[in-house]
Amino acid sequence: MLHYGDQKLHLKAPVGKKIKVWVVEVPNVAADGCIYAGVEIKTHRDRRRTGYRFCSKTYLGTKLKSKSNVVPVIVYEHEDFGKDANQADDYSYDDEDDPSYLDSEEEIEDEEDSGGDDEDEGANQDEEHPTTGTKLLYRYV
Repeated sequence: MLHYGDQKLHLKAPVGKKIKVWVVEVPNVAADGCIYAGVEIKTHRDRRRTGYRFCSKTYLGTKLKSKSNVVPVIVYEHEDFGKDANQADDYSYDDEDDPSYLDSEEEIEDEEDSGGDDEDEGANQDEEHPTTGTKLLYRYV
């Protein structure tokens, strides 16, 4: 059984800002559609759409730029997928030292852009969640 939404959070930038997300580490369970474990990052303006899914080391270093000031992030795994007790998830905000990899223009951007900012739908920030070894770095732009 897939526990989709095992961990869900919303990265939220100030109104008028966007969010650039850099994929640093993901579960290395390559499968079409990332059906066993992965992270889904929703940078589209319409958050009902499926986001970009990552589950393979092939996509490490991928950069995404949001179309709004809120980016839902969903980390999930199949219940039979063995968790490593040493894994830890990390979602780090960076505004110091301006790493050059976040300033690169080589990024995936959504095709639609209708302007305006979204409101926060409420984040589950105080709950305890399973970990998959996912690491993301993000910055407001």
